[in-house]
Amino acid sequence: MDLFTNDSDEIVAHQEMIAQLRNRIEQILRNYRPVMNGEIYLSGEDVCKLLHISRRTFQQYRDDQILPYIQIGGKITFKQTDLLRILEQNYVCKWTKEQVTDFEQSYFYIETSLVSLLLENIKILKVFLL
Repeated sequence: MDLFTNDSDEIVAHQEMIAQLRNRIEQILRNYRPVMNGEIYLSGEDVCKLLHISRRTFQQYRDDQILPYIQIGGKITFKQTDLLRILEQNYVCKWTKEQVTDFEQSYFYIETSLVSLLLENIKILKVFLL
């Protein structure tokens, strides 16, 4: 029967694996957000991280009623879907409709040119193979 000590390779490997598992569990618990009725609720800190804004900017957005929130007593939470909706509503695209149309036409031209080239190459291959 082998004697295992804290210095043996097997024990050290198991201790390292346990430490990695503990770290992973702690990370999951830090980032875990419970779901209620299919909705994820975020804290103010979570919102700041998500939007990459400071606490002061976050407070200003709340004061200006830019961010919808739920307040129960002193606790304030935010629906993740509300934040995503606000981001979508405020999305700014620098392209005009004319630029998008030009891009689509160019893309279509390139695509049809490539298809034509591909068909020509297939015809040439058929001639060589037959």
